[in-house]
Amino acid sequence: MQQFDQQIRFIAKLFCIGLIVSVPTTALSQNQFTQWYTNLSAQDVELARNAAVSLYEGEQPQVADQANWSSTESGAGGTVRIVDKNSDGKCIVLRHTYKEGSNLPEKILNIRRCRTSDGLWLVSD
Repeated sequence: MQQFDQQIRFIAKLFCIGLIVSVPTTALSQNQFTQWYTNLSAQDVELARNAAVSLYEGEQPQVADQANWSSTESGAGGTVRIVDKNSDGKCIVLRHTYKEGSNLPEKILNIRRCRTSDGLWLVSD
């Protein structure tokens, strides 16, 4: 009986580990700047997001357009640039180049967004 209980506990632990490992992938598809993959604060993520939005909301986005962001509070900062656009202009690739602090190495994250028929820009694969 004790061996059976140990097997059940082991299976339950494996199941929990599977859930934990699958969460970042799900979160990534919704918001690619997540606490799973970066040490950016929520405020830093908002600054980066606002910089990106400024590039594709309103006018037609153009390759090489870029915006900078920085936080005096955390020391984080970066640049977001449009690095690719499909022929009809409905999808773009944004490259976020950022540092999580002034003395930390630079990181790069590419995010593809496509405009829906409603005019919303959604993260796309």
